[in-house]
Amino acid sequence: MLGFDRRVGLFFESREGVPKCLVLDLFGRHSNMLLYAADNHVVDQLRRSVNPPQTGALLPFSQGQAYASGECAHKSEHLSAPQDSEKIFLADLPQQLEGIDQESAFSGNVDAVWLQHHVFPMSKAVARNLETEICHAGTLDPVQNFSHAWESGTLIPCLAGKVLSMCTPAQQGSDAPEQAADLNRFLFDQLQHLNTDAPSYSTDPSLVALVVKAQKKIRKRRANIEAELDACQRYEEYQHRAELLDAHRYLLQRGMEEVRVQNYYVDPPAEVVIALDPSKPPQEQIERAYNRARKARRGLEHCERRLMETDHEQAWLDEVASQLRYVDSAADEEVIRAELMEHGYLRPGKKTRMRKRHINPADLVRKCVTPGGFQLLWGRNSRTNAYLSRQILKGDDLWFHAHNAPGCHLVLKTEGREPPDADIRIAAAIAAYYSNLQHETKAQVMWTHGKHVKQPKGARPGMVNVITYATLNVAPQDERALDSTTEDPKDKTRG
Repeated sequence: MLGFDRRVGLFFESREGVPKCLVLDLFGRHSNMLLYAADNHVVDQLRRSVNPPQTGALLPFSQGQAYASGECAHKSEHLSAPQDSEKIFLADLPQQLEGIDQESAFSGNVDAVWLQHHVFPMSKAVARNLETEICHAGTLDPVQNFSHAWESGTLIPCLAGKVLSMCTPAQQGSDAPEQAADLNRFLFDQLQHLNTDAPSYSTDPSLVALVVKAQKKIRKRRANIEAELDACQRYEEYQHRAELLDAHRYLLQRGMEEVRVQNYYVDPPAEVVIALDPSKPPQEQIERAYNRARKARRGLEHCERRLMETDHEQAWLDEVASQLRYVDSAADEEVIRAELMEHGYLRPGKKTRMRKRHINPADLVRKCVTPGGFQLLWGRNSRTNAYLSRQILKGDDLWFHAHNAPGCHLVLKTEGREPPDADIRIAAAIAAYYSNLQHETKAQVMWTHGKHVKQPKGARPGMVNVITYATLNVAPQDERALDSTTEDPKDKTRG
């Protein structure tokens, strides 16, 4: 520790024997790592774009500036406390408080803000606790007691709400902070709280908005194709209309808006009204009717192909939208961003081209082990899903995916063994959790052997064809609940 604060120093010598000092400053979002030379100047720093916090002399300085908090002596023992000329050292605080009027102290002269700005070292949590104790005690004794306990090394870790603080052994009663006897347990609980209640990575909102906009656009495109396909499927009706006009050409005259003819294609024949273009001559009316029928017949195959391609693209976009919900690292987001660029949904900017790097899908695969000792692997984006289904999945392995919903590809490695039903249900529950069925009470998951999962030629990453499969109804669970059961084996049905 350097200066009894959130600063850690490592003193060493370079290969040339030049003494150096590596300092880690832990100031929240301003945290940084700086390398100092023997002349107390910064050689380099890990984060060059960090704005220094407002902490007086206790801040990381930019490259080339001197270390203003004292000499960066290259020795193994701890450095002396870097002190601002306006700050009071905690050990000297009792003497400084002797001249302060007690009554004026309670009116706000000695509060949490004053302690933080005038006393060193002093954290925000400790300052707030001391302010509360001063108000309750009616004297400045709590501050003096804290200073003496700190100097004698008898302070006890305690919890001020969910914040780790320090208190004196004399603090007792219902108002006293809860003592944190086991620091490891406290840190473990806090990390568990962060893992369960707060996302570890925030996805770029513009990326989510881009995918949502693309989904709306492709749904509109699909509706237009369906309308066009419906028209093309009526090509026989158009052909019959053209033939009826041709058979009743003697009734046609220029300027007519409609004509009534006998429809011989129904039994019994019935009269039908055919709309006409009054500006066209009869022969052109008949030719236009034949052309419309031929165009509809030719367009039928084209519309069916476009509809199939649109369905595949829509399914891929739905998968990407689902994957963005589970992004927990910059690498995951970068893989999705690169895939959107590859398919023309995102235009790469200059900065994107400069920072582009290869990310190995194997590094992004999630893993865990079932109670039966079988390894589970699943992906959280299309690249890792494709990697699992193409390179990791073997013929005797089991493959899981949410049924008729976007989700991850999950592989249960069997290694030639037969997994128990409990492990199969656990694998299905995890596959359901990392899908759009996560919030369902019961989710249907398809599973099959790896030999039945095929990769379509030219398909987008993560898209597969499953020849045969079974379905399993499970309650979605993540990998942290491996010891729980999900459903009765009787819920299996053949797909």
